[in-house]
Amino acid sequence: MRSKTSIIIGIITIMLISSCTTTKGSTSMEQESIFNSMPRLNREFRGMWVTTVYNLDWPSAENLTMEEQKTEVIAILDNAVNLNFNAIIFQVRPAGDAFYQSDKEPWSRNLTGTIDKDPGYDPLQFWIDESHKRGLQLHAWFNPYRVGMNLYVDGLTIPKKDGEDLQLEWYNDESPVNSHPELVKKIVKKPTDSKDRSQGLLWMNPGNPKSEAYVLSVLEDILAYDIDGLVMDDYFYPGLDKYEPKTNSLYTSVLGKEYEYNPATDFPDQAEFEAAQAAGFDGNKADWRRSNINSFVENTYKLVKEKRPEALMGISPFGFWRPTQPTNIRGMDSYHELFADSKKWLQEGWVDYLAPQLYWPIEYAQQSFPEILGWWDNKNIMNRHLWPALMPRMGWGDVFGSTGASKTPEALAREMVNQVYIERGMVPDSPGFIFFRAQMLMEEFGGKTNTFYDARYKNLGPTVAKTLTSRLKTKALSKKAIIPETKWLNSDAPSVPVVTYTNSNNLLTLNWKKVENATHYVVYRHHKRYTNVYAITGEIEKVWLQEILTAQEAETIGYTLEKVMIPEGKVDADGKPDKAYEIDEVIITAVTRTGVESEQIVIFID
Repeated sequence: MRSKTSIIIGIITIMLISSCTTTKGSTSMEQESIFNSMPRLNREFRGMWVTTVYNLDWPSAENLTMEEQKTEVIAILDNAVNLNFNAIIFQVRPAGDAFYQSDKEPWSRNLTGTIDKDPGYDPLQFWIDESHKRGLQLHAWFNPYRVGMNLYVDGLTIPKKDGEDLQLEWYNDESPVNSHPELVKKIVKKPTDSKDRSQGLLWMNPGNPKSEAYVLSVLEDILAYDIDGLVMDDYFYPGLDKYEPKTNSLYTSVLGKEYEYNPATDFPDQAEFEAAQAAGFDGNKADWRRSNINSFVENTYKLVKEKRPEALMGISPFGFWRPTQPTNIRGMDSYHELFADSKKWLQEGWVDYLAPQLYWPIEYAQQSFPEILGWWDNKNIMNRHLWPALMPRMGWGDVFGSTGASKTPEALAREMVNQVYIERGMVPDSPGFIFFRAQMLMEEFGGKTNTFYDARYKNLGPTVAKTLTSRLKTKALSKKAIIPETKWLNSDAPSVPVVTYTNSNNLLTLNWKKVENATHYVVYRHHKRYTNVYAITGEIEKVWLQEILTAQEAETIGYTLEKVMIPEGKVDADGKPDKAYEIDEVIITAVTRTGVESEQIVIFID
């Protein structure tokens, strides 16, 4: 490589010795011409959900040591970097428990297998530190109202199975069910058959104003960390399928007694609703419930901006607002069943980004990915970020009928890549997506091969993951990206990096001082590209190359490259280099965590 480079330098010098430009000789017109030819900074939010509930993504099991847990963190983050993602959405509060240091709620049982057992380190802080080292954002994902699940029902007591007191196993005095029992409602999920020992849920009552105050106090603890964002998913009120009447025969066969938890087919908040009416609320119960959630969403946004102004507040609601919105769409009515007015949150500007869970294929008319995304874009009157959540669905082959369009790993991979292309085309000014979930993008994890896709793809889990990630990396995610700028936060632009350089023996070394508040630097390189460089008739054109660097802690940043570069593998039929790139100008900018880029100054390379 070095000998070929030296030969090329000699040829280029002979051909173009009269074209050398110096910094001193540059003019404002030359600089303006260069600015006009520059490519746009490659921007896209590329998030990856990391699910901790049930140990779905991390940690892979409850009995791992601290070092084993950390090793798994590194594996997930390195995979995200390799696939050119730029954000991690880490679940820190699955159900009234904590993956961070808290004086209000216990350490999660999913960390160690024991409620409130100290894991020996602060997981959230470790995730933040390791993410930032790699240039990844870390958004904390929390569930506001769910505080207990998978409970065996035994009358009105929290719960016992075969004499084992699960209250001691899953909860302690710091768990909300015990520290604030007046705020928690006990409901039951519908059993699937007579052998199902019905699962219970513990839910903070959104109709009690003290619930909002409590959850906001918990969020203050999370916001004390150096997170880049805070996000909720679609759990507000439980769905209507979670309630069953007292006389359901399955409960009799399962429990051996009449079902006694919630003797109604609705969330048990009648007393709170009547109190709200007495205080002047004018509307029906559904309106009142939506107003409770709206209040929480609005006040959460205010809290985020008060405590951490540059952190993004996001919500990932059910995929569409209501059936028939747009016209062809069918499915659950989250506005009525979850009492989630997600359109209002977007249009009031109570979120920095909305990530509707568009977990459906492109061609399925009743839940068409592009049709729903287009509807949301049309309703986005505040121009907030619209970054849909995506997920490869195993059942899409059935959706497509006899064509089996996604029954092969290749078809599924094409579908996901096409969804990324569609979101870029429909939301070009602020593209982005969040991929559910981390282990779906790994061939193996925790010493085990990927089994997530096995049911659909006949024990081909690792093959599906490999096919999907390979296609993402080579097609949709072949280049790194900076998150889109969040313009409404009015963040200050960082200072322009002050760059010096040396050029010796074809090595160009650039140095600049650390820029305060910069999370990334972007190096724009303007090259002469020579083709057929050994021919007298060789062609010359100007091209831009762009590289995104993670900001370092060091006070001085160094960046070295060859002034004349020969790409690997670019040779002609005789094995001689076919192309070469010679750097003429360099522009280095700094970028903040909210995506604000510094001004640009051209560095003319002698």
